[in-house]
Amino acid sequence: VKHFQNPNCHLIFRSLKVEADDFYNGRSNEDMGYIETSPDINKPDADTSLEIISKEDLDNRHGKMFGHGETTLRSTAGNVLVGESVEETKYLYGGIPYPYYKTNGSFVSSNRDITIEGQNVFLKLAQVKSAEGHLYLVSENNVRSLASNVFAKDGITINGVRFDQEVFSTDYIYSPQTTNSTPGNGHLKYVSKSMPQRSD
Repeated sequence: VKHFQNPNCHLIFRSLKVEADDFYNGRSNEDMGYIETSPDINKPDADTSLEIISKEDLDNRHGKMFGHGETTLRSTAGNVLVGESVEETKYLYGGIPYPYYKTNGSFVSSNRDITIEGQNVFLKLAQVKSAEGHLYLVSENNVRSLASNVFAKDGITINGVRFDQEVFSTDYIYSPQTTNSTPGNGHLKYVSKSMPQRSD
């Protein structure tokens, strides 16, 4: 596929693999795209993976994605973008207006492992959740999370030259803690390509 664009449809597949020059899921905060894989009740062991490979940017700023099986979002020469803000105006005492930003509802979710990989990975007020698996955020350059909710039951691995996290009071990057400190078993592990490895 040369260009994959889902403007605002809800697309459901048993499994899905897309290879495209560029990929857009959703058109705007008002017209969001939704792509998911769902199992066949008559074939419980069938493949339900979701794999998107884009040469250029993989754009899910205005999209929702759910993979019942293993889920992979990979840009070979561009960035992976998940989430966007919605600006509202609120008022202080005395009627002084100020801008307020909230999520547009964009997410990437899976029951299994999630891999998000690109030249840069940008999460902006997004939700990324692996309910039962591991989350891998992999970048040739930077991984940046801006006020995003990121969760993986079996641990989170972030691999890039630099990792930036801007956290507000209601946002987190979290994985359940266990007594076993082995990376990938309920712990967050950050691997820098320009610094010695650090495990938290």
